This record gives sequence, structure tokens and C-alpha cells, in this order.
Amino acid sequence: MYVVIDTNVIVSAFLSSKQDVATVLVLEALYSGKIKMVYSDEIIAEYEDVLNRDKFKLDKDEIEKFIGFVVYKGIKKESKNTGVILTDAKDQPFYDLKNVLADTILVTGNIKHFPNDKLIMLPKDFINNYIKFCE
Repeated sequence: MYVVIDTNVIVSAFLSSKQDVATVLVLEALYSGKIKMVYSDEIIAEYEDVLNRDKFKLDKDEIEKFIGFVVYKGIKKESKNTGVILTDAKDQPFYDLKNVLADTILVTGNIKHFPNDKLIMLPKDFINNYIKFCE
């Protein structure tokens, strides 16, 4: 199963103190190999920029391990312009990348920023509708 994970999901998972919340479960599915992440250089740069912001006070080693895991285990692709213009330009690389491989799911905390698409979903919907069937 191929996924593109929006930065807000990653940040939420890193900041969570609970292990049973959907964002953390998305990362667990990634680390366990249940899902395969699709990424681009632009998305990796976004992750590095946002996760290293001082306001989050995240562990630099954990960030480095996460980025390294994504690059090592994920599938690197170049985004292709879909022609769809999103209201938030920072969401564009995620949406465009989601459309490179057929049936790729975009997991985001901000589905309202994206066009209506059954393969764009909140972390809890992704966990409930896809990951639970992988167990």
C-alpha cells in the first residue's frame, strides 16, 4: 500500500504522548512495513524544515532517524503537476505526488485543503479503513 503522509500528521505523531492515537499508528504502520511511503526531495525538505523548528522542541536524533527511514525504505518519485491548484501552496507537492502512482493514499489532518477524493483521508480514517485490514 502506497501512501504520502502530510507534514501535519508527522508533527502530530512526534508531539503525541499517547501511543494509540491515529497519527502515531500511521507512523507505526510505516515502520512495520504495512505501508510504503512515497516521497520526493521537496517533501523531505519540508519535513526537515518543519520538524526542526524550535517551537516543537523535537529530538534531533529522532528526526534524523525518521528522515533516514523514509529515504531508505520509501519510494522516491518526482511530483507531476496535476493542473489542480490548491488554496495552500504548501499542500501542492503532497497532492501532486499522491497522483504519481495509482491508488496512492494521501494521509492528512487537513482534508478540507484538498479536492474531494476517496484516497485523501484523515489519519483515523486511514487506520480504521485500511491498516486494520492488514493485521
